[in-house]
Amino acid sequence: AVGKAIAIADEDAKADSLLVIIVSDGMENASSVENYETISAKIKTRTDKGNWTFAYIGANQDLSDISQRMNIPIGNTMAYAANPTGTRTMYAASGVATMDFASAPMAASANLFSAPEPEPEEKDDINSKINRRAAKAQTPA
Repeated sequence: AVGKAIAIADEDAKADSLLVIIVSDGMENASSVENYETISAKIKTRTDKGNWTFAYIGANQDLSDISQRMNIPIGNTMAYAANPTGTRTMYAASGVATMDFASAPMAASANLFSAPEPEPEEKDDINSKINRRAAKAQTPA
């Protein structure tokens, strides 16, 4: 599925930036076309272009291992609990991260799921405090 998603995204030559989010329970589904090595090479090739971002969301996995094996920055990985509450929380947090990515002027991200430090003038702003608190509450531990 990841290989097919990359092939489809390759066809979108007009995109300023591309975001591919992989959501997995960690179980191999008997892929007959791709493996970790081929997917990792495809991710590295696209990421090196400077306008592709890959993210990985996984349950019951060692995300540091996945990050290394698939060439995905650790800041673009997120764990979630494989239960209804964990899944809802994960989709809410990834939705916020996706909206932030789409509204940012950058071409790629290595910290999709990491909240940046607020600007000094935002630290005391009540709306910024509320938004940061809401984002923190939605981020899975």
